[in-house]
Parts: sequence; C-alpha cells; structure tokens
Amino acid sequence: TLNLANGSSMAEEFTLNGTGISSSGALHLETASSFISLGTVTLSSNSSIGVDQSTSRITLGAVTGSGGLTKVGAGGMRLNSNTSDYMGVTTISAGTVFANQVNSFGSTAAGTVVESGAAINLDATTGTTYAAEGFTLS
Repeated sequence: TLNLANGSSMAEEFTLNGTGISSSGALHLETASSFISLGTVTLSSNSSIGVDQSTSRITLGAVTGSGGLTKVGAGGMRLNSNTSDYMGVTTISAGTVFANQVNSFGSTAAGTVVESGAAINLDATTGTTYAAEGFTLS
C-alpha cells in the first residue's frame, strides 16, 4: 500500500497490483481534506484505490492496463482522462466517483458497478456524451 500526503501532484506513472493492506487500496489517501493529482495509472491486475475521508479526493490521469478498478473508502475519486482504456470492471464500493470525459471508465466491454451506499457523478456541465458504458446500480 502506498499512502499519499495532502497536496501531492505527481506526473509519474504508477503501476497498481492488488487491493493493498487490509483491502484499504493499493493506493491509499487517508488524511481528511486532502487533494491529490496523479498522472497515468496502470492496472496490472484487479486493483483498488482507497480514499478514507469524505472531505478528500484523488484525481487520476489516464488509467490503462488489463485489470479492473475498485474505489473503496468514503472519499471521492475523479477519473479525468479521455484516454483511459483499462479492460476490467470499474467498481465503486464506497464514496463517490466523478467523471467528466468520454472514456473515463476505460473499455466499455466490462462495465461499471455502483454498490449500495456508493455514488457516481457524471459531470453534465461539460456537455459530455459518454461512451456506451453499461452501468449496474445496486
């Protein structure tokens, strides 16, 4: 598990593999009122990103790779790239995932699952038409 500090902005590419310690996320933001921006994230297997506090948010650049992405924790995550092409399912287990780009959720083949108590926010203010993504709402 890589724990990130408030205000970090990193252009380096990250490769994630798995769910991290105690399934808290292979990439983990635990501090309240923290905001982190990252560059490209490669999913080499099904992986999770944790944002613990509801007042915190992590922003991802392009997400690539063969794995799926699971968002855990009460905080927010913004998928902020039109070039994401990861192949696995996007699962929102808790908190909110924000998206404002056509291909925010990677490949449309796997779909997106929003579990009970979690939320998805499609930013309609940008006038975006999303790719033909299948959504399952629990």
